[in-house]
Amino acid sequence: RSGELQNTLAFYMSDNGFMWGEHRLESKLKPYTRSVKVPFFVRWPGHVRAGSVSRRIVANIDIAPTILRVADLPHPNAPLDGRSLIDVAGLLHPPERSRLLFEYFHPVRLHPTTVPSWASFYAHGYQYTEYYAHSGRPLFRDYYDQRTDPGELHNLLAQPAGTTCWPAPAAAVLAGTCPASRAATRAYLLGTPLPVNPAVQPEPCAARSASS
Repeated sequence: RSGELQNTLAFYMSDNGFMWGEHRLESKLKPYTRSVKVPFFVRWPGHVRAGSVSRRIVANIDIAPTILRVADLPHPNAPLDGRSLIDVAGLLHPPERSRLLFEYFHPVRLHPTTVPSWASFYAHGYQYTEYYAHSGRPLFRDYYDQRTDPGELHNLLAQPAGTTCWPAPAAAVLAGTCPASRAATRAYLLGTPLPVNPAVQPEPCAARSASS
């Protein structure tokens, strides 16, 4: 009756996905799409057209910048990772991203699990993931072409031992970019950046087989 619903920006989403036996795994914590992809709905009458769909890459880190812009509030002194989903004209206009970095840090002392730390780049058409030992050394890598393999069943880096195994230039580029991206995240969160390894060159892979 007050009309507030017509002037309220609302978000609806989940905090994580869930695996029900895919890759012989369950629960969350894994970088596979089933574990990290969530529904994301936005409602704001007069600004977001009902039934409209955006295929751009967005994440929960975009919520805070969106609220700040809509409420016309100044940004905090600390940097924000996300970007506003609403443009300066007050219309839905998600940012253009070429890829999105997401990570899992294995809390060895607080929550022992069998899932190692990992970092993953998600983009339209592919996903690249590195898994790490406690020392930060990469254990193995995954690279999936989601256009032809949406179930992420065929790791393109799983080539016979001793062979050069970068199936596309993007994989080598991401391998070199990932350490610096992780270091920047760690520096922001903890003030203690991770050691940055040299850019990875094509080399014999430590990669899981396609059946993993």
